[in-house]
Amino acid sequence: MYSFLNKYGQTAAFALGALITVIFFIQVNAGISTFDGLSKEEQLNTGIFSFGLGASVFLTILCALAIVAFGFYYLFTHPKSLMRTVVPVLVLAGIFVVSYIMAKPAETGAMASLAERFELTDGQEKFISAGLSTTLVLFIGAALAFAVSEVRNFFK
Repeated sequence: MYSFLNKYGQTAAFALGALITVIFFIQVNAGISTFDGLSKEEQLNTGIFSFGLGASVFLTILCALAIVAFGFYYLFTHPKSLMRTVVPVLVLAGIFVVSYIMAKPAETGAMASLAERFELTDGQEKFISAGLSTTLVLFIGAALAFAVSEVRNFFK
């Protein structure tokens, strides 16, 4: 299955997407004249676009599951690459956990007003703050790595 999808996976995904798109357009074109005749309230309650939306959600979930499944399959069939994958993930998780522990909910300012407007709990505020802090740390790390590699390449 893995070798089949590795060889023909993109073609099969494109063909499935094209088939669903054609079915969706046929369905919508068949009912568009009656859809246009409905009032705005009735248009909101019609199911003319349900197939397309449902198919999009299904394919998105299917792709996410396939990414996870084949990712684990690759990791366990190639155990040497497991350490090169696990260590960065653990470092990333560690940065996030430290950022989450250090985060404090905003008491004043723009973040406090946004938290009040969107009715965020303290935990949600800490989660958002930790995500932003993690992103900032990774950006700074990438910038430093870029600068160091350029200086190193200059002297080679």
